[in-house]
Amino acid sequence: MQKVNSNILWLPSWYPSKVDSFNGDFIQRHAIALSQFKPVHVVYIVKDKLQAITNSVKIESNEHGNLKETIIYYATPNYLPTVIEIIYSYWKCRRIYRQYFNLYFEKNELPSVVHVHVAFKAGMIALWLKRKFRVNYFVSEHWSGYSKLKQDNFYNASWIFRYWVKKILKLGKRIIPVSQNLGEQIKFIVPDIRLQIIPNVVSDKFFQLSNIGNQQFSFIHCTSKDLVAKNTMGLLRVFAELCKKRQDWECIIYGPANRELIDFVIKTKIEQYVRFTGEISYHQVAELMQTASVFISFSKYENQPCSILEALCCGVPIIATKVGGVPEIVNQQNGILIDANDEVQLLQAVQVMLNEHKKFERKIIANDAQQKYYYPVIGKQLSELYSQE
Repeated sequence: MQKVNSNILWLPSWYPSKVDSFNGDFIQRHAIALSQFKPVHVVYIVKDKLQAITNSVKIESNEHGNLKETIIYYATPNYLPTVIEIIYSYWKCRRIYRQYFNLYFEKNELPSVVHVHVAFKAGMIALWLKRKFRVNYFVSEHWSGYSKLKQDNFYNASWIFRYWVKKILKLGKRIIPVSQNLGEQIKFIVPDIRLQIIPNVVSDKFFQLSNIGNQQFSFIHCTSKDLVAKNTMGLLRVFAELCKKRQDWECIIYGPANRELIDFVIKTKIEQYVRFTGEISYHQVAELMQTASVFISFSKYENQPCSILEALCCGVPIIATKVGGVPEIVNQQNGILIDANDEVQLLQAVQVMLNEHKKFERKIIANDAQQKYYYPVIGKQLSELYSQE
């Protein structure tokens, strides 16, 4: 029988790479947190659609302390018809991970734990490892698609996708959603599973309470490529109305700046008050947070936004919609909750914050959040999760 070592193998479905440096960066932060307690090896397989890294297969590895990351890039011929390409890509991905792990476990002992992050597609690898090497696996879930509010969700996906997701979740040793709300959504689909909530994580190096104040009252908002989810356009409509009432504020929006959003700001003549930064680095986000007066999330659906946790760790009060796991982290002591898509409520909330934001104790907000979401806290929870088994 093959020996088992103390290393932990992580199999993420999303992870930062040269293909997309922001994809699954919150999963990478979980890995960093865990590596403060235990050795962890992340293996991520990603298709290089544009063949910018390889036209075949390329494996890159790096190590930082207890964290080893192996990124396997693969490409498929760009001349194949769509359906054929999808089938070929699936076959090639399966061949790659089987070859990689067969060879890897010839030279290395089996991991003590396999941990999948986002059930599909990495869970397919875990199922194969469980069948061939008898190694059990955990599943952390971050996907918002278990909610019917998301346009591309579990319920309108193909039957093949639904079958494999349910099987991956059902055979997992334990399912770890980032919020209670997400856990309930998963339980509705697969009732007979064991749940343990472990929230998202925030860097204790960057996101700290700062005494550096901003003379201008500053709202901050995080947008994304999913404009429907973040509802940034609705936010801008509210700020266009606010500008008619008072001008003692600014709004800084970080993340991908969509042309439609920029054009709206110009059309409504609020460019003096609304500024887009585009995609910025993690430490630059922290610098914005530390000088912000209020963070706003006007999302139509969410799980547990890292951006809200990061703002809280900097002591910044929140305006957020009552969606997903947000009511689990925002309360009367650290912010204002409003109904999703209600621009009247948002306008009222921003005016309340302009007048009363100083009633929120930034130090108390920061201390409470840091004790829940910092690297050492979440890393310890992950480490203890494995030790319980």
